[in-house]
Amino acid sequence: MERLDVLNGLREARALGEKAALATVVNVIGSAYRREGTVMLVRADGTYTCLISGGCLEGEIVFLAQDVMQDGVPRLQRYNLDEERMFGLGIGCAGEMDIYIEAAADQQHPDEVQERWHLAWKRFELAALLTRLDGSGARLFVTAQEVCGTLGPVQAQAEALARARLAGPHPKAGMVEIEGAAYFLDVNVPPPDLLLFGAAHDSQAVVRLAMLAGFRVRVVDMRAGLLTPELFGQLVIGPRTYVIVMNHHFLLDLASLRRALRSEAAFIGLLGPRSRLEKLAANAEDECAPLSREDLQRIRNPLGLAVGAENTDEVAISVVGELMAASRGFSGSPLAGHAGKIHTPFAPEHSPTTEPLTVAP
Repeated sequence: MERLDVLNGLREARALGEKAALATVVNVIGSAYRREGTVMLVRADGTYTCLISGGCLEGEIVFLAQDVMQDGVPRLQRYNLDEERMFGLGIGCAGEMDIYIEAAADQQHPDEVQERWHLAWKRFELAALLTRLDGSGARLFVTAQEVCGTLGPVQAQAEALARARLAGPHPKAGMVEIEGAAYFLDVNVPPPDLLLFGAAHDSQAVVRLAMLAGFRVRVVDMRAGLLTPELFGQLVIGPRTYVIVMNHHFLLDLASLRRALRSEAAFIGLLGPRSRLEKLAANAEDECAPLSREDLQRIRNPLGLAVGAENTDEVAISVVGELMAASRGFSGSPLAGHAGKIHTPFAPEHSPTTEPLTVAP
């Protein structure tokens, strides 16, 4: 969660009375190391938090950011990342990036809209920020219920545009045009929530990797001694919750699946072979509370990407890989042979089809 690292660095700078600047990727043409919405914090002494490129642009950005700190005037700078132009060192990505650099608000120069935007980062709120890129500093913060700031005569149009972007399944940041003027529409999307049923040894690797992938993780286990207080959370399952069932206990797995299926969970995965789900479905039939066809279609089993995983860590890589793909709208298939942009969600051309599981009478 890089934005929290930026906030921590900004807090330190303010505590020391130092100026700081924020550099944001607002547009990418072709290939680039980072995507729109990536933020880098630059402090007065030239140190910085987070990377905007693979190391080839940071020095130049620091130089411009120090100018911005001095005069307070935002800059919009385009960089060509072609490796021949980047000193011929083979460090380019054959694309272009537009970087917007602005002064960070401080006690002497408060900025209500910027402060509200940063609070949304801290609170993991779904929110949007529209910034006019003409150096005026005009901005508009938008959530489903709240507006902060003004963009004058285009206010209503801007609010509608921002809310439409936030309503999509996978909101992305990017450049937009309103009444002939260029704006950057940034989005803050809360990290997906992973609810893992089962606190056995193999779940630890899944928890560790899922947290590195940006998931907020909660673990639920009914067996005493297997769950630490730090991992325990209130059992709330919403439309941005991804559920994994790996209790290694037949009855607990079925109970966990039933609980997840009663919710709006975005993803329900069951660890184990197909035969495990078949037995669970048969047992549900015996209990006179069968899993419906729709229920069975919601359950991802076997869970994970087909990478030949054998040991605990490899299985965790496979499982978290599928979680990442599902939460970002990707298929999880290889990039090789894909003709489109690698950062754009796509479905495989020849994806295997799986017949819905049926239980023999």
